[in-house]
Amino acid sequence: ETASTSSLPCSAMIPTKTRLQYANGYLELGMINEASEEIESIVGEDRMSLAVMSFRMKMYRQAEYWPALEAVSKHIAKMAPRKPDGWINYAHALKEMGKIENAKEVASKALKRHPNNASLWFSLGCYCSLLGETKEASEHVKKAIQLDKTLQKASVDHPDLDNLWDSIASIE
Repeated sequence: ETASTSSLPCSAMIPTKTRLQYANGYLELGMINEASEEIESIVGEDRMSLAVMSFRMKMYRQAEYWPALEAVSKHIAKMAPRKPDGWINYAHALKEMGKIENAKEVASKALKRHPNNASLWFSLGCYCSLLGETKEASEHVKKAIQLDKTLQKASVDHPDLDNLWDSIASIE
C-alpha cells in the first residue's frame, strides 16, 4: 500500500459511476437523504461533472427543493445548453418559487435552442396561463400537443392551465 492511498478513507475509493448507481437506487426507493449522502461522498472534479449535476437536479426535483434545483439546473443549462432537461428544470424551479415571469423567460430562451421540444412548449403554455395570458397559453399548448399527442390528456387536468380552461369556458 502506498502512502497516498493508505491516507484515503476506503469510501473515497468507490468510483463515481458506482456512487451514482447507489444514489439512484436510494432515490428510486424515496431515500433522498441516503442518495444525497452518496453524492456528497464524490470527490474531486467529478463533483461538478454533468452526470453528477444531472443526478442532483433529479434529486432536488423529487425532493421539491426548489432553490437548489434552480441553482443546479441553471448551471446545467449553461454547461450543456443542448440538453433541454437543464432548461426545463430551471424554469420549473422558478415557477415553483412563484417567479412565473422568470420561468416564462427561461422557457422562451430555451425554445430558441430546442424549438421541437414538446415539454418546453407545454411548460411555456402553463406559465402563460398562470400569468393570465390565455391566448398565448392556448397557442403554446396546441404546439406542444402537435409535437407530443400524449400531452393532450395531461393538459386536461393540469392545474397550471386552469386560467386557460376558464377563459375557454367563459367564451362558450
